[in-house]
Amino acid sequence: MKRVTALMLALASSTSLAYGASNESFIGQVGAKNDALVGQTGGNNRQGTVQLGARNQAVTSQSGAGTDNTNESGVVQIGVRNGAAVGQTGGNNRQGTLQVGARNYAATSQKGVSTADRLNRSGTAQFGARNASVVGQDGGNNTQNTLQVGAGNNALTGQATNKRGGTNNSTVASFGARNSATVSQTSTGYDSNSPSQRGQGGDNRSAILQGGTANVALTGQNANGGKGMTGVDNNSAVLQFGARNYALTSQAGERTTGGASNDSFTGQFGNRNASVVGQDGGNNSQGTLQFGNRNASTTGQLASALAGTNDALTLQAGNGNSSVTSQKTTGAAAESGPFTFTPLLFGSPTTVNRPGYKAAYEGGTNAAATIQAGNGNIALTGQDASGARAPSTELGFNGSKFGTFTSPYGTGLDGVDNNALTVQVGKENFASTSQSGARSALAIPGSNDSFVGQFGVGNSAVVGQTNGMNGQATLQAGNRNAALTSQSNTSAALSGTQNAAATIQAGARNNALTSQVANPLAGGLNGSLIVQLGADNQAVAAQSTGLQPMIGANLQSTVQAGVGNYATTSQVSAAGLTNTSVTAQFGYKNTAVTVQK
Repeated sequence: MKRVTALMLALASSTSLAYGASNESFIGQVGAKNDALVGQTGGNNRQGTVQLGARNQAVTSQSGAGTDNTNESGVVQIGVRNGAAVGQTGGNNRQGTLQVGARNYAATSQKGVSTADRLNRSGTAQFGARNASVVGQDGGNNTQNTLQVGAGNNALTGQATNKRGGTNNSTVASFGARNSATVSQTSTGYDSNSPSQRGQGGDNRSAILQGGTANVALTGQNANGGKGMTGVDNNSAVLQFGARNYALTSQAGERTTGGASNDSFTGQFGNRNASVVGQDGGNNSQGTLQFGNRNASTTGQLASALAGTNDALTLQAGNGNSSVTSQKTTGAAAESGPFTFTPLLFGSPTTVNRPGYKAAYEGGTNAAATIQAGNGNIALTGQDASGARAPSTELGFNGSKFGTFTSPYGTGLDGVDNNALTVQVGKENFASTSQSGARSALAIPGSNDSFVGQFGVGNSAVVGQTNGMNGQATLQAGNRNAALTSQSNTSAALSGTQNAAATIQAGARNNALTSQVANPLAGGLNGSLIVQLGADNQAVAAQSTGLQPMIGANLQSTVQAGVGNYATTSQVSAAGLTNTSVTAQFGYKNTAVTVQK
């Protein structure tokens, strides 16, 4: 594309005159009924138009280049009934259009600025029939290249900046028929006489490659910087091969400091696959790869300042698979907050606002991977690593005679790290994983870690984990197995509570339910293992510790092999006691019930 643009610009400048404020134009036409119209005002405009064939039309308008800048345009059309329209104003505009074939159409609009080196650059090349390209560039620092080969392909590119904006860069390449690519990029900054209030726009980069029929790619990137804020960098790549694939990518965000970016890759191979990606705030990374037909993937990521990162990977092979991934991590700096107190001896409540009385907190890191092979599998993953503030606490004695005061959110709770891996091989498997939590900055660092593996038909797994230091693994092979795991522990300082669960099922119609709670003080540990091999097995294990001064440790293990086994275990630990239960059944129609307090 750069060579095409350079050729067009060389053509435009081939009739250069001796003085710099001239308008220069060259038109060459060979064939029948070709039309070319050129309008130039203000000087420093250069254009060249060459048309070979019949009934081609080219219109070029150039104005307002100024004394130190130029508008430069080159148009070459070879074939029948091709149309090109070019509008340039303000200077620092460069555009080249090459069309070969029949009934291709290209429109380019550029509005430049007088600032040196802030150029609008556009290159469009179309080969075939009825391809259409529309380009709009405003503010400079915009670069776009469009290449379309085939019939009925459409490309729309819009780019805008201002004097405190970053750069926009877009590349679209389409091969085939009736493919559609739309790119919107904005990068503007906030200008102010006060340096501390100025905002700088980030950089946008987009690449779309399409091969096949009726593929659709939509990319929207917003790198605007607000008052005292810097826009994040956005990077997106979309690769589509096949028919009627759909990819939507939306990226945006701003921060008080630079260095954050949204990064997205989508690859689609097959027919009627759909991918939707939304990223906000920077420090987001996602990759989606789809092979087959009618696979659907949705990824949403949100990260704020003082937060960790979101990372998501989705791999789908087969037909009709669905994956939804939602990730969130937020943090906040310390803020002014109310401080309420009541003086001694019939004093009235008084509230004052003090700096830093709302504590700072940080977000954790989310990482999720979903792999699906087969037909009709469904995977849902939700991760929230957002931090929070502990609730306000009233200290002292209630009543008008005694002094009291309220501690206003003085403790920050940092978000925990969440890690999830889901693997589904087979047909109509369902997996749902939800992870979240926040812990005191003084607490032992922890994370929620989850693995779900399903192999077979109609298996279901639901996992819920909160407050970190949870680990669970679910492995199911066979048909219509069901596993539900829920774990929760404390966010208190110096907490060492940990829940661990493993569920393994092989056979048909096995059911396993595990629920564990270690709350609210330190020192507790719940551990659970359920293994079922055979058919129609059921195992339910519930382990809990209440609001006792000391938290005990529960340990439970259930192993069943055969047909029609049933096991139920419930344990409650108090005052430092430890409950331990082991149930093993081999054969069929066995029943075991264990209750410990």
